[in-house]
Amino acid sequence: MIKMTYFLFLRALGMLAIIAALSSCGFKPMYGDRNSGLPIQISSIAMANAESGKLEYIMRKELENQFNPGGFDEKYYYKIAIILHKTLLSFDTQSNRISSRQRIDMRANFVVTDLNGKKIIEDFAIASDSFYISTSPYSSLISEEETANLLAKTLAQEISLRVASSLGAEHRDKNLRKTSQ
Repeated sequence: MIKMTYFLFLRALGMLAIIAALSSCGFKPMYGDRNSGLPIQISSIAMANAESGKLEYIMRKELENQFNPGGFDEKYYYKIAIILHKTLLSFDTQSNRISSRQRIDMRANFVVTDLNGKKIIEDFAIASDSFYISTSPYSSLISEEETANLLAKTLAQEISLRVASSLGAEHRDKNLRKTSQ
């Protein structure tokens, strides 16, 4: 009985040591905080336009997660407006003129502006994928929806990376101009 209690005590003591070591490891979030010395943060971007459909909502939520992983208490310095276009194309036509696959092409045009309305970035992102058309209409509908949802998330991630890269490059160029003067 004493050995078991001693073993549990050592185990609890070991767990406490591990927790204490990990809490002081110096881990910092990937995007840092406002006091990290990085003047331009991806979290300083607000969504400008309201969503008009399910895909726009999915894209907006994904971008909010990318731009503001810690919540919405940041002060915004930029706004992003996105227009999403979806095209559905049937292909892989069989001899009886029935398509067995469909492709979804999605294009997101986006503009990042500062609070004064000056365009900082104007670009677009494209994503495409296809799915099998089943004999069951329900199955095909679900395949189309899931493919479109995945493409919306993919576009959001692509936009997030492009915006972060562009804003970082812009900030770097401003600093270089200041130091060269």
